[in-house]
Amino acid sequence: MHSCELFSLRKSRGDFDSLNMNLTRITNALDTVGVSISYKTDVSADPTKLSDAVLSSLDSDENDIFIFANALNTSDGSSFKKLFYELISKLEAELGPDPAREGMTPKLKIFSLGDMGRGYKGYCFKFKGKTFIAVPYASLVDEDIAVLLREALKRADQKLSANRAAYPDGIAYIDNAKPVTEKKKETFLMSFIPHKGDSKASLVRKIVVLIAIIAFIGALVYVLDYFIFAPMQNNAISAEIQSIAYRQNTDETTADGEPLPEQDWDALKKINKEIVGWIRMDGTPIDYPVLYRKSDDQNYQYYLKHTYKGDYSDYGSIFVDYRCLKSVDSKNVILHGHNMLNGSMFHELVNYSDRFSPKLDYYKKHAVLTFNTPEGDSKWKVISVFKTSTLYAHGEFFNYMQAEFGSDAEFMNFVYNCRIRSMFNIPVMVNEDDQIL
Repeated sequence: MHSCELFSLRKSRGDFDSLNMNLTRITNALDTVGVSISYKTDVSADPTKLSDAVLSSLDSDENDIFIFANALNTSDGSSFKKLFYELISKLEAELGPDPAREGMTPKLKIFSLGDMGRGYKGYCFKFKGKTFIAVPYASLVDEDIAVLLREALKRADQKLSANRAAYPDGIAYIDNAKPVTEKKKETFLMSFIPHKGDSKASLVRKIVVLIAIIAFIGALVYVLDYFIFAPMQNNAISAEIQSIAYRQNTDETTADGEPLPEQDWDALKKINKEIVGWIRMDGTPIDYPVLYRKSDDQNYQYYLKHTYKGDYSDYGSIFVDYRCLKSVDSKNVILHGHNMLNGSMFHELVNYSDRFSPKLDYYKKHAVLTFNTPEGDSKWKVISVFKTSTLYAHGEFFNYMQAEFGSDAEFMNFVYNCRIRSMFNIPVMVNEDDQIL
């Protein structure tokens, strides 16, 4: 039985969701050809990130097969070269010279798996006894993802077996002897800009340097945007809605005699009718509107990547899960929010524990939160803090995203399952008439 790490490339939302939803079927399909999935790794369709992810897994002897699902989207092999060239170059750098082949350079032998459907090909190669298989997008070849991956495994095994005698280690040796030529003198600018008369090697080098410069500039812009401009923009957007969200209640005052702030739902609804609540946890950055869109489904939830203004943003919004068909009136109101590195959105929630060790002092300071809706303001007591897997493949799976229940007994059983997983033993009563968040 072979052990496999399945890499899911994050580029197409449809293919990414399809792989996750069909993971059990994929596991069963690969079992029929003697391959078990030990890990599923989600990785960006970026050559460097892919290379880093594979190299970090390569040191382990647990897996002898690496499958890259939804990796290729061209029929001419260009997408394979673009995505895997960096990884292959790094792997080839680890190949030592063969004393019996003096003057020859070892290169990984890449094999085509042939047409996987509609002219889109797959590819495979071996490195130090491990098999690498890259597969086209399932949607492009119009094939079931489980069937596609199983077929790719079969073809890779056949291709590598047929060429084992010629390339026993999956390596080809290239004669690297080059004629000695007089080096041309170049100006500083000419050393970077391709021009007529350049040798093939010089042309490639210059193109690589130019690409590296462009990539550096692009990376710099991305870093500045991600770590500086985007957080500043998100903070400004949050501050703007917070300044609008509260008004002074002239009928009630605080202990100091100051007017008590209350939610201004009329102002919030003018901004976006899909604002259905407001969540706040004192002493933390959590102080945000809660959005709900009726048209959301399991494949797409709008506010995952949009602000309350409707602008695209990696920060998204705090929003109600699509399973809550009654919105904030659901029996279990499920809210989602990103864990952002700058501490915004729902990042604060991870502070209830230090990895897997509960932090009781933090809980005592944040045992209550406020969740208001147009129907009224309310405070909510935290009765359970737990971590759980979200896929069966990652371990014991608990479906905490259940919004409605068929009976009081089913509801109380759900509450029980939440509480027995809690890091804290919280003596707060919950009965059949309660609503949970």
